[in-house]
Parts: sequence; C-alpha cells; structure tokens
Amino acid sequence: MRGSTRNGFTLIELMIAVAVMAILTAIAYPSYVEQVNKSRRAEAKSAILQTASLQERFYTLNNTYSTALLASSTRYTITVTTPATDTYTITAVPLFTDDKCGTLTYDQLGTKTVSGSADLAYCW
Repeated sequence: MRGSTRNGFTLIELMIAVAVMAILTAIAYPSYVEQVNKSRRAEAKSAILQTASLQERFYTLNNTYSTALLASSTRYTITVTTPATDTYTITAVPLFTDDKCGTLTYDQLGTKTVSGSADLAYCW
C-alpha cells in the first residue's frame, strides 16, 4: 500500500477554525450594529431638518407653526409639538433599540438634545 493520503481536517484544525471565527464575530458584530444605528440616526436627522425647513416655510406664510407638516422616516417616529404659535419641538423616537442616543429632539431655536447616554456631538 502506498503512503496514506489525508482527506479533510482533523478535529483540532476544525476547533481552531471555529475559535478564530468566534473571536472575529465577537469583535465585528458590535461594530456592525453600531454602523447600522449610525446610518439610521442619519436618516432621522435628515427627516428632522426637513421637517424644520417645512415648519419655517409654513411660519413665513402663516405666522404660526403646524403640527401637520412632517417628513417621513422608516426607522423613527417623527412628531411635532407646538406649545405656542411661535415655538415647535420636533421629536424622533427610534423604532429600534438605540441605548446610546435614544430620542432625538430639535426646536425652533436649533437646540438639539438626546435622551440616551451618549454625548450630543456623537448623536448629532
């Protein structure tokens, strides 16, 4: 019989490959989730600023703000509150878990806030 040829992998080689994949996944997955959340926040910021633009145009014509003018977002619920005729607050509530930034708000003065644990510069 000629020299034996090996086909396949040994159990140790397979276990090393699985361990390497587990380490890579443990490092890469949180980064991936954060990048997805970052792109979702960009969509929300765009919708907030578009809504603010609509509000300012409406105010120019009617001397009051409207709760009916909203830009759309697929990952956030956008609402506008107008406690007085010359003020508004735009709120973007995420439809996914975003512990870092949470709810984003913007008002007629351009004041930006977040309800999460991250600082304002990170979220906006």
